[in-house]
Amino acid sequence: MEIRKSETFMRVKKLMSFQALKYNVSRSTDLEPAIIIENIILKLNAEKYRITSMTKNSVTFDNWTPLSWSRIKGFRIMDGGEFEINASDNGVVVSFNYHLNTFPYLFLLIAVIITSIFERNYDGLGYLLLFYIIAGFIQNFVTKYVGKEMLSTIVT
Repeated sequence: MEIRKSETFMRVKKLMSFQALKYNVSRSTDLEPAIIIENIILKLNAEKYRITSMTKNSVTFDNWTPLSWSRIKGFRIMDGGEFEINASDNGVVVSFNYHLNTFPYLFLLIAVIITSIFERNYDGLGYLLLFYIIAGFIQNFVTKYVGKEMLSTIVT
């Protein structure tokens, strides 16, 4: 019985970590990898992200909090990501892969649409869909900017 509970928990956790918006930014620098790792740790701690794993050439983080579904800081919050440091003869390239979890917003939208259909109240659905489309575009542009800004502060 315990095995089924943990399997179910892992399936729900995997579903909850649905990441539809994924981004990648890279930048080269002359800094040493150890200094870059230190800058990454300082930046993630300052932004209150949780470091989930760290090696000599990568740092993985997430933003899991009890209120992770809410956007208290607005659109500037990333749900997680990974910094990879690749050293070569030409210098050091830092790649930043990050993502947003869109499951809560899609779940809320689908719940509102289903409720409206069952209640036969179709008046506000068009406005709601328009709001979600506009908010999604804003979220996309702001998230791209935040990732580039975070990487640039780390490598300079």
